[in-house]
Amino acid sequence: GSTRHTFTTVHTLMTPAVPLEKAVLVTGAGMLSADRHGIGSAIALALAEAGVSVFAVDRDAARLEATAAIIAAGTNGVLRTRVADVTSETDMTSAAAACFSAFGRIDGLVNVVGMTQPTGLLETGLTRWRAVRGSC
Repeated sequence: GSTRHTFTTVHTLMTPAVPLEKAVLVTGAGMLSADRHGIGSAIALALAEAGVSVFAVDRDAARLEATAAIIAAGTNGVLRTRVADVTSETDMTSAAAACFSAFGRIDGLVNVVGMTQPTGLLETGLTRWRAVRGSC
């Protein structure tokens, strides 16, 4: 499907000739469903396959576990996970500290979070608008 094609493209661009000794924190890294990658989970998988140590963050524990299972089954990559909400400064400070503690470094951040808004702008209430804007 198109997800696999997107992953292949990302993977081809990121696979080095020699494994990387890098650690990257990826937000929004949870799977969309048991068999469907989102952008964050596809990037986490591509990084793990490229030899990057990945610290995957998502606010949904089940989606994050699905990503971890796929990485564990299909790569020799090093992965740590943390359930955290990117709209929470406390959560993200804790996630960054845990990433640094796990790997002794943070070489990069891939921030893949967002929400969809299925209604029109004028029909969006202030609470929903703040939630959508706060996740980006």
